[in-house]
Amino acid sequence: MSLFLVYVMLVHEMLHTKLASSEPKKWLLLAVIITAIALTINSAYTSNQELVTPDPEEIFQEVEPAVAVPPQEVPKSQEVTLVFGGDLQFDRFIRQRAAVMGGYDKLFEGFETLSQSADGFVANLEGPITDFDSISSGSAVGSSNNYIFTFSPEVVPVLKDLGFVLLNLGNNHILNFGAEGLAQTRATLNQAGLAHWGSVGGDSWLDDSFVEYEKNGMKFLFVNYNQFLWGDVDELLAELTRRKAALQPDFVVVYTHWGTEYQPIASEYYRALAGQFVAAGADIIIGSHPHVVQQHESINGVPVYYSLGNFVFDQYFEENVRRGLLLKVTFKKGSPITIEEQPIYLEGTGKTVLISPK
Repeated sequence: MSLFLVYVMLVHEMLHTKLASSEPKKWLLLAVIITAIALTINSAYTSNQELVTPDPEEIFQEVEPAVAVPPQEVPKSQEVTLVFGGDLQFDRFIRQRAAVMGGYDKLFEGFETLSQSADGFVANLEGPITDFDSISSGSAVGSSNNYIFTFSPEVVPVLKDLGFVLLNLGNNHILNFGAEGLAQTRATLNQAGLAHWGSVGGDSWLDDSFVEYEKNGMKFLFVNYNQFLWGDVDELLAELTRRKAALQPDFVVVYTHWGTEYQPIASEYYRALAGQFVAAGADIIIGSHPHVVQQHESINGVPVYYSLGNFVFDQYFEENVRRGLLLKVTFKKGSPITIEEQPIYLEGTGKTVLISPK
């Protein structure tokens, strides 16, 4: 409050009191004199004061702009697409043709688009990869040597470049060159970083029947059933149930080597066995070995393809063995499996070509 205002209040109080006294004129004159002095002092005081403009920053403190909390990021659809094929055999006529054409990569010309559209290939490696000389190449058709396979290590980088991520070794030809052939196969694939699995007998048959695969944040449990090597089916089914409960995979893929060669229809025995795998937790079942495409069906909502036929093979004696099938399977977390069928054809040149679906 200014001094002048204080004074006004005092004068007001004094006049109120003194004017009622016996000498009002005297007190009125004194009030006028004091007022004049007060006005002079107040004028001098205010003229010496700087006009102070308040700093806006003192009035309005700077407030940090509110940072919007982004909504919780919803993960993109977790999805994996794998291409499944049947039997791969790179000996005999296939070995000879690869040498003539200038490499095993020539066997897969035209597969680039399919490879780029998937996360990887899975198929059955129908024989060992070794540095042993071939004894089937050039042998008489139908002779015992004609069915003893070994594949050149040159095949491995071709498979790797094409996009193979997993090879099944659980079949009736993987031991064509014995334990040494199997050891070389595993070592060569391991060195190339190409995963493999499959029951090959012996004490480790049960553990060999399983492999875990992870891609795009999804977990898979692959199971192999190989009818040609010792192993108890009930024990395999029980182990499948146990591992599925322990791992909690997003999908269980059963890849089998079973059936009767060259028969286009899977028997009731294998259909019943497929039902057992479904009951144990399979989400899809894919078969190899018969060298022809067999029927497919759904068992309790689980797709079962009993045989995909040949993928790369030198069998040309009838149309059924020359026509194979690839499955482009898309696995999406929380959604049903989707399947695109891609027919293939084995040319007499050793090449496998994609053909348009009917």
